[in-house]
Amino acid sequence: MTYIPDNKKAPEPTTTQDAFLTNTDESDYPSESLHSKCHSAASRLVLAGFTVQSTQGGGFNVIRIDWGQCRHCKDEAELVSFAQKLGVQK
Repeated sequence: MTYIPDNKKAPEPTTTQDAFLTNTDESDYPSESLHSKCHSAASRLVLAGFTVQSTQGGGFNVIRIDWGQCRHCKDEAELVSFAQKLGVQK
């Protein structure tokens, strides 16, 4: 969070549309792309009690502390597949 003194205002967007438009590539729109499935799988894993960490190599570590288990997924496709095996992703 950024602190803005009372005597200064935050810059306002030039139009209302600019306030909501951040990027025009396909990852910002609802689709069944692998990228969006990966984010959905990671979110569902977290809601199911797992910890998901991204690694520097583009992979993911899925951790369940109370089980003492960790699973490395090398890419987004493997993360989605693992979430499906656990039953948290359709």
